[in-house]
Amino acid sequence: MGTDLDLNNPQVRQGILLEHVQTGEVLVTAKLCEELGVSIATIRRDLAALEEQGKIERVRGGAIAVRPPSPSYAQRSRGATPHAFAVQQIWAPFLSANNVILADGGRAVLEFMRAMPALPGLMIITPAPAIALLGLERGIETLLIGGRLSDKGAISVGAAAERELQNVATDLCIMGTCALDVECGASSDDYDEASMRRQMFAVSTRTIVLAQKDKLGTRARHAVAPLDKITALVTDAAPSTCTPFLNQGVHLEYV
Repeated sequence: MGTDLDLNNPQVRQGILLEHVQTGEVLVTAKLCEELGVSIATIRRDLAALEEQGKIERVRGGAIAVRPPSPSYAQRSRGATPHAFAVQQIWAPFLSANNVILADGGRAVLEFMRAMPALPGLMIITPAPAIALLGLERGIETLLIGGRLSDKGAISVGAAAERELQNVATDLCIMGTCALDVECGASSDDYDEASMRRQMFAVSTRTIVLAQKDKLGTRARHAVAPLDKITALVTDAAPSTCTPFLNQGVHLEYV
């Protein structure tokens, strides 16, 4: 740490902490004490101050970023450009002929599904009309789960949709996420979407989660699934920022 910084000034220290967390880094109290040369009590006071400002959320041993709620599906779709997740080669270790694919909604999942290899005998099950239309365009047998469409993810939600899912068995689930961190796992901004996604995890043998770099190290309001339920994480984040997930045994694929 440079000697030109006044680390006795709480505003200076807190500015440094925010720089770390805004890159997606999880703040670890012990590591910060060593880096800044201050006591655990000092770091805890700084974290408490930043939490009061709504900039971080304290967790055991440190803190993570607080991420604003995701915009609606309609807002995200306006002027949307081709997404980084449209990468066909990532499918190779996970997809086989005659697989049943359960696909979530959202832009990342749509582009990932667009890149899915056209193997024989595939079937798509989805609560997302956009994914169902893509399946029809590609000539893939498709089952659309019905229900009320959520605003954020544009997927069917509610008790009826979840009951429909209970009657299916899938080989592979492709899941988007609003946030992902080591302690909480995948989480969602919307209560009904979180409930639907928990059911999607429950009926799937394997699950691939797609997470943009700004979603790593953050939490949303409603828990979906812990890390040990995730078969693979696909992300556009730099490998150096994914170390906490690798340390937990998560399989990483980079786009």
